[in-house]
Amino acid sequence: MLEADVRRRRLHNLVDLARTTRKWTRAQLAEALGRDPTKVYPESANPKADYLISLAKALEWPVGDVIEAVWGEDDPRARLNANKKGQSHAELVEQDRASAAQHWQQWNKHHVAGSHRDALATARGLFKAAHTDEYKAYASHLEAAALEGMGQYAKSAEVARRGLEYAAVSPRTRNALRAGLANAWYSMWELAPALGECEVVIAYYEKNPPDKRVDWKRRAFVRYVRGNVRRRLAVIEPDMADEHYARAIEDLNFASTVYEDLANELEDSSLLGIVNTCLGGVMEAEAELGKRNAANTIHEMLESTTAALGAEQPPVGDWLESWGWWSIFGSNMALRHLKGAEAQQVTKRFLNHGLVVAEQLDHWAMRERIFTLQLALHETLVGSTGFEIPFVLPGSQRRSVFGTIGRIPRFREQGWQILETAQFVETAEEVAR
Repeated sequence: MLEADVRRRRLHNLVDLARTTRKWTRAQLAEALGRDPTKVYPESANPKADYLISLAKALEWPVGDVIEAVWGEDDPRARLNANKKGQSHAELVEQDRASAAQHWQQWNKHHVAGSHRDALATARGLFKAAHTDEYKAYASHLEAAALEGMGQYAKSAEVARRGLEYAAVSPRTRNALRAGLANAWYSMWELAPALGECEVVIAYYEKNPPDKRVDWKRRAFVRYVRGNVRRRLAVIEPDMADEHYARAIEDLNFASTVYEDLANELEDSSLLGIVNTCLGGVMEAEAELGKRNAANTIHEMLESTTAALGAEQPPVGDWLESWGWWSIFGSNMALRHLKGAEAQQVTKRFLNHGLVVAEQLDHWAMRERIFTLQLALHETLVGSTGFEIPFVLPGSQRRSVFGTIGRIPRFREQGWQILETAQFVETAEEVAR
């Protein structure tokens, strides 16, 4: 955490900025902040929430931006003093290259282990040490990826956008930032900007075919993201559903083929987990287009998911995540195509599987889908029966619902509805804790 005097200085600067931009007198500023004119500047470096809210209104900023401006870890003065030795550009590039190689080794170790907070600290260390646009942008890519792993999708998008603002950046790094940004938007259900970022990267690779594995992976990834964006858009834009589903199938099949080829070439079976996720998305889209029997597809997916998660050697990593997404795809179809008790039973089984996977992986985007579908199932039951059926959820979910509200703005309305209407029942084990 920054020293108190640094935070206090930043607060004072924001107060001065509000007064200057509004052209207020000291008395007018004090009235806006709810303070005595002799005490417009807070004595504490940790002011109360009501003061921050008033300051945000005076500045016409979001409250979160005020908090970031005061408590943010990056000190602009450090950037101004970054090159005091007068090194040449070539020397700075070489210094950055060596620093990036060292930091990447540490970052990748943390990333593979799922230690996203350590990966985040490593990426921020690289950013502070970097001098050139290329490595500032590269560090931003690593930081955004770590934040995405923590479910901090809005912050991930913000950091990726920061990286894209640097000018002298290679196409590979810029595409990495755009791909990560697209995925962050997709995770937050911001489908229009997600689609836009995907289109830019896909267009680049159509004109510049990949010649390295990292570029093939990125090309496959953005087709994977675009396919899933299209799959979601089919629900939001029913008049274009057929086109969206058809395009989703094309993208997901393309991604599946590339990932399967890479899995064979690299002898990396984890990539086949992504292939399995693509297959699940294709099955849902084909069922919605009438290319396969929906009821049969639902039960096939349920049997496969149940068998995989109940195996003696349960799946891990990308394979485990793929079965979580199969649970989501299956739930989507069950709510659309099944009726009565069968819809309730099948959807509950899918969602129970999905919740297990989401908890094991600490996957916030998957949690959002599960909670939203739980609410949809409850509303469907109430609507079909006309009875006020209790909405009962495990007590352990309350905290996760709160966390999801904070991470995915689009979920806030559904999240608060769940918290206000659900009966959270704690197990004996949870009570004992």
